[in-house]
Amino acid sequence: MVRGVPLDATGYFFEPLWTDFQLSSQPGILDWYTLLIGVLALVTLTAHGSLYVAIKTDEDLARRARGVALLCWPLQFFLTCSSLVATYFIRSEVMDNYSKHKMGLLVPVLVFGSLAVMLWANPKGKEKLAFIASSLYITGMLVGAAFALYPVVLPARDRQYSLTIYNTAAASHGLTVGLVWWTFSAVLALGYFVFLYRMFRGKVQVAKDITSGQRSAFSKRLPAVAAYSCSCVPATLPEYALSWSSSFSSFARSILAFYLFILILVCPS
Repeated sequence: MVRGVPLDATGYFFEPLWTDFQLSSQPGILDWYTLLIGVLALVTLTAHGSLYVAIKTDEDLARRARGVALLCWPLQFFLTCSSLVATYFIRSEVMDNYSKHKMGLLVPVLVFGSLAVMLWANPKGKEKLAFIASSLYITGMLVGAAFALYPVVLPARDRQYSLTIYNTAAASHGLTVGLVWWTFSAVLALGYFVFLYRMFRGKVQVAKDITSGQRSAFSKRLPAVAAYSCSCVPATLPEYALSWSSSFSSFARSILAFYLFILILVCPS
């Protein structure tokens, strides 16, 4: 996106998988710049995922997850600096909006401030703070790219053919309908994630290994334990599963009814 694609006057383009890995007027999908950004994304998401694992687990697994994130940090910092410098040299106009609107300078402050918080919080076992900082880092990088490219939505290698918010805008009716559906989808997605994270909140409990002595004592009590477990299962697990399934089905039916209601309102008769 930032590098640009070989758009022509008709608004179409074709890219092979790779050519000579150089940034020519007809580049391939893979070149040195896209590989650099790809590696940055890989390292960033590895660190981000590791911090999430550290939040959801404890003891040894959480410690190892924090260690992976900490090992990724120097690479993430180096690749962030390298990608920013490379972006300036291949498309120097990305700095124009930052020069015109000084508020945009908050973006690099957010990016490097988030990296600093990650480095400080992770070794201290503050994985939640480190995860929030990682989330802000990803948000800052994406917002910074959008801010730099505005009003361009798809840059072309030949800049006169770039697609902008002006030459690609739909008609007023289409934009209005799109906004309605986007708002509905955003609320639905937000509700889904709230429901999902509430269902799986808290840390995952890892079962401890049973020693041989404990296993011997446990085997003597196995019949009683089995009988007790069987008596508990019908009163707990199935009823809970059925209750959860019924609640989810009611929720799904409500969403479907609302979806049909919006469809009737929006679609012409």
